Amino acid sequence: MRQPGERGLSVSKKIRRRKRIGLGAGDFSFEIPLRKSRKRASGFTLLEVLLSITIIAVLVAILMSVLRLGYRSVEAGERKMASLDRMRTSFNLIEAQLRSGFPLKSEIEG
Repeated sequence: MRQPGERGLSVSKKIRRRKRIGLGAGDFSFEIPLRKSRKRASGFTLLEVLLSITIIAVLVAILMSVLRLGYRSVEAGERKMASLDRMRTSFNLIEAQLRSGFPLKSEIEG
C-alpha cells in the first residue's frame, strides 16, 4: 500500500482524472472517466467501404476476363466446326464422284 505522500496514482485516480476549468469567478472541476464505453455508431467506416468496393471490382474484373475467354473459345470452336463441316461435305462430294466413275465390283476373269 502506498503512503499518502508517495508519487503515483491511486486506483481511483487511474480510473478518473480531474479536469479544472477556470470560469472567471472561481474554478470549477469535474471528473472525466478515462475508460468510458462509447456506443459504436451503426454503419461502416470509410476504410471498410473502400476495401469492399476494391474487392468487388477485382472480382468483377476476373469474372469479365473469364467470360470473355469463354466467349472466344465458343467462337473458335464454332469456326472450327464450320471448317470441318465444309471439309466433310467436300470429301463426300469427291467420294460420290469417284464412286460414280468406277464400278463397285469388278469381275475378274480368270
